[in-house]
Amino acid sequence: MISKDPNITRMLKEYRERILSLEGQAAELSDRVAAYEQAEMLRKVSEDDIIQRSAEDRASKHSDEDIESYKARLREAFRIEAEANAEKKYEAERRKLEAEKRELEEEKREVADEKSSLKLEARGLQLKTDAVNAAVKRLAADKTRFDEQKSELIKGVEAKYAKILEERDLMFRRRVEEVRNSLNAQMMEAEVSVLESFKRLVASVGGPAEEQERAIAELKSTISEMTAKSVSGLVESAKKLQESSRSKDRHISYCLRKLFGSTSEKLHDDEVLSLVDSVLEGNGLEVSDKLLKEYKSAKEVVVRVKSLMELERLTKESERPKDTGEDDPESECRMVDAAYLRSLPQHGASVVLYPREYLKDPSRYVEIKKQSGRDAHYELVLTPEKHEAMRYELPVFVEKGNPDAVPIQAKVEDYRPYPKSFASPELVGKMEVERFADCDPIYTQEKRYERNGLSISRQLMDKLHARTCDLLEPLFDLHYYDVIKGEYLLGDGSPVRVVNTETHKCDKHYMAHVVCLDKNAALFNVGSRVDMDGNILSHGRASEDLELLCKDMTNAKAFEKDGYSGWSKWLKKNGITECACNAHARREFEESKAEDPLPSRIGLGFYTLLNMVEQYIKAEGLTGKRKKDIRMGQEKPIWTAFVSWASAEYDQHPKGSAISGALGYLLKRRKELMAYLKIPMMPIDNNACERGFKPLVKGRKTSLFFQNLMGAWRASMMYSFFETCAMNHLNPQQWLTYVLNNIKTTPADRLPNLLPQNFDKSLLKLV
Repeated sequence: MISKDPNITRMLKEYRERILSLEGQAAELSDRVAAYEQAEMLRKVSEDDIIQRSAEDRASKHSDEDIESYKARLREAFRIEAEANAEKKYEAERRKLEAEKRELEEEKREVADEKSSLKLEARGLQLKTDAVNAAVKRLAADKTRFDEQKSELIKGVEAKYAKILEERDLMFRRRVEEVRNSLNAQMMEAEVSVLESFKRLVASVGGPAEEQERAIAELKSTISEMTAKSVSGLVESAKKLQESSRSKDRHISYCLRKLFGSTSEKLHDDEVLSLVDSVLEGNGLEVSDKLLKEYKSAKEVVVRVKSLMELERLTKESERPKDTGEDDPESECRMVDAAYLRSLPQHGASVVLYPREYLKDPSRYVEIKKQSGRDAHYELVLTPEKHEAMRYELPVFVEKGNPDAVPIQAKVEDYRPYPKSFASPELVGKMEVERFADCDPIYTQEKRYERNGLSISRQLMDKLHARTCDLLEPLFDLHYYDVIKGEYLLGDGSPVRVVNTETHKCDKHYMAHVVCLDKNAALFNVGSRVDMDGNILSHGRASEDLELLCKDMTNAKAFEKDGYSGWSKWLKKNGITECACNAHARREFEESKAEDPLPSRIGLGFYTLLNMVEQYIKAEGLTGKRKKDIRMGQEKPIWTAFVSWASAEYDQHPKGSAISGALGYLLKRRKELMAYLKIPMMPIDNNACERGFKPLVKGRKTSLFFQNLMGAWRASMMYSFFETCAMNHLNPQQWLTYVLNNIKTTPADRLPNLLPQNFDKSLLKLV
C-alpha cells in the first residue's frame, strides 16, 4: 500500500538521490587527498632539484666553502617554509572538512527526520485506508437503501400505469357503449322508416302494379342506405378508438422511457446481438448462403473488436484512482494536480498551521524540520476580477529645421479597435465569449460587472458588439468561402425568431450550420448573403434561405444531413453525393422500443454492430483506403442483412405504428444511409454538426429572439468563429483578443492566417 502511494514513492526517490549525492561527495574528498599527496611528492622532487642546482652554482663561485653544509642550510630553509605552508593548508583543509562534516551530519539528521515523517505519513495513509473502507461500507448500505427506494418507486409507477390502462379500458368500453347506443338509435330510425315504407307498400296492395313496384324499390333503397350508414359509422368509430389507444400507448411508453430509460442511446446488450443472429438463421427470413457467410464473418470480427475494446476499458478503469466517496470526510477532492498548484504564483504570504497541542504548550515541543523542509498543503485560490487601465501616450513631433512644418502625432484609430471607447480587446473578447460561447445573456453580464464595481450598460455592450462584427466582417467573408468551398460537408439547421421591423412581430427564419471536415471549420448562416446595398436577404422560408448558400458549394463532393428535404433539392442540382444521418434512423428504433420491443431491439442490434466497427476505426486512427476497406468488408454485409430483414419486417406491421415508421424511414433512405461506406471522410452520423447547435439553442432559451436580421447575422458570425475555435482546441477569448489587437495592422494577404482553422497556437502565448 505504501509503495503505491505517489508521494511516498517520490520521497523515497529523493532519499536515494541524496544518499548518492553524499557518496559522490565522499569520493570527491578521496580524490582531493590523492591530488594533495601527488602535489606534495612533486614539491619534494622540485625542492631537491633546486638544492642541487644552488649547491653547484655556489661551488663554482666559492670553492672554499663546504657544499654539504650549504645544502643542509638550504634544506632547513625549505623545510621551515614547507612546514609553515603545510600548517596553513592543513588548518584551512581542517576547517573545510569540519564544515563539510557538520553539513553531512545535518543532512543525516534531516534524512532521519524525514524517515520518521515517512512512517507517520504511512500511518496516516493506513488510517485513510480504513476510512475509505468504512466509506465503502456506508456507500454499499446507501446503495441498498437506494435500490429499495427505486424498487418502491417502480412499483408505484407500475401501479399508476395499471390504473391508467384500467381507465383507458373503461373509457374504451364507454365509447363502445356509446357507439352501440348510437347504432341502436340508427337501427330504430331505420326500423321506423322501413315500417312506413312497408305501410305504404301494404296500402298500395290492390292498386296499380306500378305503385306496388315503386313502393318495393323504395323499401329496398331505405334498408340499404340505413345499413351502409350504420356500417360506415361503426368503422369510423373503431378507427378513432384505435388511433386514440395508440396515441395513449405511445405517450405512456414515452413517459416511462424518460423516467427509467437510459439517457444514452448506446446499446451494450449481448442478448440484442443474439436476436440479430436468430433473425438471419431462422424466423422465416430468406437469405442467401453467401450473405449469411459474409455476415457471420463480419460478426466475428466485430465481436473480437468488442472484446479488445472492453479489455482496454477495464484496463483503464483499473489504473484509474478509486473514488473514495462523497460522504467520506477523509476523501481528497482533487480538482487539479498538486504539481500544477506548486507551479502557480503564490497567493500572499504562507500561512503556518500549528498543532493545537503545540499552541497549548509550545515549550514542550521542538520543530524537527527546517522551514524549507516543512510539509506543505496547497489550495487553489480564485482572485476576484482585477480592473486595470492601459495608458497610451501620444507624443507630438515636428520636422527638424522647418519651423513652419505641421506637427505630427499618432492617430489612435490607426492602431486600436475602439479609439473612442474605454473598451479594450481583452474586455470585449470576454464579453463576446460569455455571450455566444457560454450562453450568458447581456443583462446578467451587466449585473455581474456592476457587482465588481464596473458599470457597463447593455446598450454599450450592443454597440461594442456591432463594432466588433464590423471589424471582423472581412475575416468572416474569408471564413465563409473557406468553409463553403470545402469538399466534405455536414449540414443541419434550426429555426430562429427575428423581429420584423415593419410588423413588429417575430418572423421565422432558418439558421443553417455547415461543418467542413477537410478544413476542420464550422459556419453558421442565417438567410442569404448581403446584397449590394449591405442588406441581408432572407425569405423566411428555409428552402429559399438555403438557395445561395448551396449554390456556393461548387467544390463539394459529399454532404451529410438529417431528414430535412430543403437541402436535397440543391444537392441533386449540384451533383453532390447525399449522405443521410444514421443517428436519426437509429433514433426511430429507439422511440419505438416501448411499443414494439422485439423488432426495435433487432434494429438497434444491427446499429450496435455498425457502431462497434466505427469505434474500432476511430480507436485505430484509420483513414483513407484502409478505412474504406474496413467499412466495405465488415459493415456492408451487416447493412445488407439489415435491409433484407427490414424489407421482410415492414409488411408485418400496420401503417401508422412506431416500428412501421422506423422501418419505412430506413428503407426509404437506405441508399443515402449507406453512402458513407465508400467515402472515408464522411462519418456514420451527423452528430458532430448537431452538437455545434448547443450554444445557439441555449442562447435561444434565454434571449428568445433577435431584435433584427442584422443582429441574427452578427450572432451567426460569432457562433461560426467560436465553434471553429472549439474544433481546433483554441481558447476563444485568447484568439479573439489577439485578432482584435492585430486585425487593423494585418495586411489583406495575411488575413487568412487569423482564421481559427489556420491560426498558429504559439501566438497565444503573447496574449
